[in-house]
Amino acid sequence: MNASEIWLFKTVVDAVLAPRDLRPLLWVAPVFLGSSSAPGCCGSADDVTSTWVGERFLLSLRAGTWRSPGQ
Repeated sequence: MNASEIWLFKTVVDAVLAPRDLRPLLWVAPVFLGSSSAPGCCGSADDVTSTWVGERFLLSLRAGTWRSPGQ
């Protein structure tokens, strides 16, 4: 993700700022926003999944329904 943000920044400088043309900004801005928010969404999904799996495991231990793989 960090490499794509660096590449997009290069694109903004080379295609938008230097030639003073705002048309490439129409696709660069949404792509940059998406690449910036993707790690946060993935991190949140990871937290939710880990918490859910851990809580289900503890619930099965408390209920006595968990069996070790060797049984």
